[in-house]
Amino acid sequence: MANSLVVANTIELLGAEGGVASAIPACAGAIFLLADDGTYDLGSHQPTADYVASLILDGERPFGRRSSNRTITLPVKIVSPNGDLKLLAAAREVLEQAVDQDTFTITWTRDPGSGTRMPLVLDCFRAQPSKPLY
Repeated sequence: MANSLVVANTIELLGAEGGVASAIPACAGAIFLLADDGTYDLGSHQPTADYVASLILDGERPFGRRSSNRTITLPVKIVSPNGDLKLLAAAREVLEQAVDQDTFTITWTRDPGSGTRMPLVLDCFRAQPSKPLY
């Protein structure tokens, strides 16, 4: 087994060596990969305004671990077999449609080597505009 990273329950970014061919009918055969260029970022939490305001205004110590949303950056590389540009365009559209929803999930499952695989499911909200590189 290998580590797994699945976007919107449909697009596998990590998995087998060399990627996993998509079974999505609109882009069957395209391979989505997490680009290994060092630009991915899981972001860091931000304290919420009410947390900061309570410290400034009345000095009351807020307790708890609440924090605001993180911005995750996942560079995705799409490989089209035989250089099929129509398939590449379709795969890009499928990816953009998957993350252009009010909510979607990202599921990361670590390969434990042996034992039970425990997935981490992140609830995500509509993605920001993409910046395609060619």
